[in-house]
Amino acid sequence: MRSKWEVVHPEAQRFDFSQADQIVDFAARHGMKVRGHTLVWHRQNPTWLAEGNYTSSELAAILKITSRPYRALPGQDIRVDVVNEAYR
Repeated sequence: MRSKWEVVHPEAQRFDFSQADQIVDFAARHGMKVRGHTLVWHRQNPTWLAEGNYTSSELAAILKITSRPYRALPGQDIRVDVVNEAYR
């Protein structure tokens, strides 16, 4: 299972959190911690993003709407490294 940006946001107007949800659900059922690494990485950005011509403000807005709130259950810990080497 993968939860990189190209999987979570495969098209400009479509999100698919199903794989990330499966990871979080599995961890919750087994009392495990979750650490997502890393949502945005320059080698796995979606094609629509790489081929687009976006301003810095537009990119910031796109990244903001990519987020999905996961609430930790009591005793559970969820952490996500969001951006690591977003571009070169």
